[in-house]
Amino acid sequence: MIGKAAGHTCMGRGGAWRVGNFLVPGMILIAGMVLTLVVWQVVRQHESSKSRVEFELLLHHITDAIQDRLKANEQVLRGAVGLFSANTQVGRDVTRAEFKAFVAALRLNERYPGIQGVGFSRLITPAQLADHLLAIRADGFPEYALRPPGERRHYSSIVYLEPFDWRNQRAFGYDMYSEPVRQRAMERAWKSGAAALSGRVILLQETDKDVQPGILMYLPVYQSGTTPTGEERRLDELIGWAYSPLRMKDMMSSLLERDIPHTVGRIAFTIYDGENADPAALLFSNEDSDKGEASRFHASRKIEIAGQPWFLTATALPGLGEPTRCCEFNGHPDGRLGYQSAAGLPQHEPVTQFCTSRSCG
Repeated sequence: MIGKAAGHTCMGRGGAWRVGNFLVPGMILIAGMVLTLVVWQVVRQHESSKSRVEFELLLHHITDAIQDRLKANEQVLRGAVGLFSANTQVGRDVTRAEFKAFVAALRLNERYPGIQGVGFSRLITPAQLADHLLAIRADGFPEYALRPPGERRHYSSIVYLEPFDWRNQRAFGYDMYSEPVRQRAMERAWKSGAAALSGRVILLQETDKDVQPGILMYLPVYQSGTTPTGEERRLDELIGWAYSPLRMKDMMSSLLERDIPHTVGRIAFTIYDGENADPAALLFSNEDSDKGEASRFHASRKIEIAGQPWFLTATALPGLGEPTRCCEFNGHPDGRLGYQSAAGLPQHEPVTQFCTSRSCG
């Protein structure tokens, strides 16, 4: 009996030893798998966090680039306002040849791609209309007429628009103040004395091919050369508006190519006129239906440019997070400073470097 009991005890110890041989390695294996899963999850979250940082920074670059481009357009118009103001101060008007030379010196296609032209629209009272028509016809345009016809309290007319090519000639003589969207921006400009951007329009320069949404920017021109105090005096001294028409697709395509090429393939965006994503108010989009993994990140922004609200939506593209050939981030050799603060991110967080027009050769 004792021997049998001892035998059973021996067998029990041997079985336990054998189970132990498998249990310890099994526990190590399971622990290793769990650790691997945890590490993978941490790495995945870290990569997702980095991608989110990149997404926010690229969106910041896009909004900055749009505002910078339109601010440059405003500076062009300020030059035109200065031209008219200087001539008014000495009691003369700007001639067509002078205005043509002024715009030619700007080299719009080279320096400001997307601007369809620079023009001047004159304010005309009903009492001045007959003399105005005679003056323009005597200037070499015998068929000149104000469009659209009809009696109005105030008239305006596009008398100068350079380059005076076939597209811009379609706008010659048009009364922009007769059209509600344009009128709101023109009125906002002369009342405030500041630049005003119009809502979405189809420009007169458009044909039946490649029709694009358009916008217009206006700056008032006053007789005194400065902005008078009070709306009544501003209207009394208003000569007209320096303005520029912009085709949105042309402007944004040049912006993507020249200023923010590092965003292409990484983030897609859509711009709407107004304060929400109204399809009828679409200004520009480089999004398409095939976004792949684009659903990872989405964002929207409200921006205001020269008094006009825009609504921008953005979506991440599969190229987000891929490395680029860069030497610095946004002109800063550290590559981690500046925009992290703008994105609300900790300064010590490492950030993927992005390619900008200033940082890549």
